[in-house]
Amino acid sequence: RLDDENRAMNYFEKCYRMQRKVLNFDCPDVAATKSEIGILLLRQGKIDKAFHAFQDALRIRHGLTEDHYETGYSLYHLALYYTVKRKYTDAIECFDKALEVGVETFGSEHPFIADIHNGIGTVNARNCKFDAAKKAFSRALKIYEKCRVNPQNYRVIRCKNDLDRVQREETLCV
Repeated sequence: RLDDENRAMNYFEKCYRMQRKVLNFDCPDVAATKSEIGILLLRQGKIDKAFHAFQDALRIRHGLTEDHYETGYSLYHLALYYTVKRKYTDAIECFDKALEVGVETFGSEHPFIADIHNGIGTVNARNCKFDAAKKAFSRALKIYEKCRVNPQNYRVIRCKNDLDRVQREETLCV
C-alpha cells in the first residue's frame, strides 16, 4: 500500500511539473492535481504539506468561480485537514461551505454530500456531540443507500463503524 502511494505521489508530482510548464497556474487541471497530491500527503501524515496543496487548489478554483463543484471538493479536503489538526470550528465551517456548494450542484442525494455528512459526524463525535454525530452519520448512510453505493464500499463501512462507535461512546458517557 505504501509503495502504491509513493508511486502515485511520484506520478502526481511529475504531472504537476509538466502542467506547470504547459498550463497557467490557474488551470482547473492544476487544481485537480494539487488536490490529489494533498490527499496523498494527508494519508502519509504530511499534514502541513497537504494543507498547502489544498490551499493552492482552493485558490485556483475560487479564481474560476466560488460555487463550482470543484470548489466544494477543495473545501471538503480542507475540512479533512482541519479535522486531523483538531481545528473543529474551522472544519465545520469548511464542511458547511462544501455542503452548500455540493447541494447546489448535485442536490442533496449525492455520494459527495454523504461524504460531507460523514465528515461532520466525525467532528461532532470528537466534540462529544453524540446526537449531532449520529444524525450526520445516519444521514450519510441513507444517502449512500439511496445512491446505491455498494454496502462493501469503504466509505459505507467506515460510516457504519463510526456510527456504532458513537453509540458505544455515548452509553459510556451517560
